[in-house]
Amino acid sequence: MFKFVPDDNAESSRRKAKWGHKLAYTDKRKLLTYIASLCIVRFMIPKELIAASTEPLILSLLSKGESYGYALIQDVKQLSSDRIQWTDGMLYPVLHRMEDEGLIESRWGLSENGRKRKYYSIKKDGRRVLDKQREEWQTVSQLLKQLGKENYA
Repeated sequence: MFKFVPDDNAESSRRKAKWGHKLAYTDKRKLLTYIASLCIVRFMIPKELIAASTEPLILSLLSKGESYGYALIQDVKQLSSDRIQWTDGMLYPVLHRMEDEGLIESRWGLSENGRKRKYYSIKKDGRRVLDKQREEWQTVSQLLKQLGKENYA
C-alpha cells in the first residue's frame, strides 16, 4: 500500500524538523486513506460514551457467564464490529473498582494452556445494578428514537 523511504531533499528536511523524523512516502493519498480508515474505526464512538457504557457492558457480558479480561475485550470488539476497542489499561481498573463495589467477584483459574488467569463473575448486587442500568439506557434509547422520528417525519 505504501512504503517509507529515506529522502534527503528539502521537503524531507521540513518534515524532519516538524515531526522529528526523516521519512518520505511513495503515495501520499494511500497513506492518508489508510490513516483515516484507522481513525474512523477507532474513534467512531466518542470516548465519553464508551466510558459511560463500560460498566453495563461488563455486567451484561458477565450475566451470560464468567469470563476473563482479554475475552471481555475481544467480545466487545467483535459485538461492536470493531467500533468499541477497550484496552487492558482501561478495562482492568474498571474491573477492580467493580469488584471493590461488590458488583462482581473474581477467582484465579488455569487457562487451557495451564497459565493462571483471573476469571470474573457477576454477583447478586451486580445483577440488580445491571437491571437498573438497562432500564436507564432503554429510556435514553427510546427517547433518541422518538426524537429521531419527530425530526424526520
